[in-house]
Amino acid sequence: MAIICCSSNIPAARKLCGYISVLAACHQCYKQANNGNFSGFDDVAEWFKTRDLEEFCEDAVKWHNCKSKDERNHHVSNNLVRWTELLRLPYFNPIRHCVIDPMHNLFLGIARNFVRACSLLVCQIVSTNELNKAHSRLIKIGRLIEKRYGKGLITPNIHLSLHLAECCYDYSPIYSFWCFSFERMNGILVQTNNQRLINGVKLIEPQKTTGSLAAYNDLEFETLLQLKQIFCCELEDTITGSEFYPKKFLNPIKNRVELPKNLYKHLITYYNEVYGEDMNVEFSSMSNLIDKGLQNDSYIVVQPMWKNSDGS
Repeated sequence: MAIICCSSNIPAARKLCGYISVLAACHQCYKQANNGNFSGFDDVAEWFKTRDLEEFCEDAVKWHNCKSKDERNHHVSNNLVRWTELLRLPYFNPIRHCVIDPMHNLFLGIARNFVRACSLLVCQIVSTNELNKAHSRLIKIGRLIEKRYGKGLITPNIHLSLHLAECCYDYSPIYSFWCFSFERMNGILVQTNNQRLINGVKLIEPQKTTGSLAAYNDLEFETLLQLKQIFCCELEDTITGSEFYPKKFLNPIKNRVELPKNLYKHLITYYNEVYGEDMNVEFSSMSNLIDKGLQNDSYIVVQPMWKNSDGS
């Protein structure tokens, strides 16, 4: 099982993926806010860039290694990220995997200002050209709101809507990752005496595990990054070297195991077809030689018993 994406409301997504509050900064680009105000579209080309994953992971590990609560608070206020247990998964990308949920972002937040953009994004089949049009309209509406009604109305929802097109590129149309289905399920879960819920809870009861990703706790950031590169086949250096060949096979787990008759027969047939003609001999079982009254000088008897090389 692997995590494909994290789709939830904004506060839950931030806590799950290790980000500071949405009132402080965006988790996908470098735009920072002033107490939830994301105004300022004149320099959009400067901050509308995908955050660096390696930089995020390094800052998260440093937060994890802080020795006190005050030290962690100081670190997160400067770097805007915290540690998340999901970073123990080598493939997890907290920037790309933390999607913008269209249900909370568009339909419950800013739909009345983005009617045309919404109509483009909710198509069951959406083209790249339509995604670009929707993104352009979202930027245009944000600028109009800022100009007409003031910078104070550029809320986190308005800013996060600028990343919806990117999420569609990663996860297809918004039907595949919006939260409507989860909210519908929440309505079912709150019902009392729900037998389906009772049966479902049994499936998620704690199971016995064979290990924990907490084993990585003592590793430095460089080592964790190397493990991720190995997992994702992103090695920059060529692996070389060899080890001494022991010149012998591993000993069998079980000794003196008698082969089943059908397998024994197939083994003799195989030896005759592969080696018999080249060696000018015939492989046979002892019982076959006795039954036919044949001399075994020109035959090789195949014993149906596995023995160690020392004869034991």
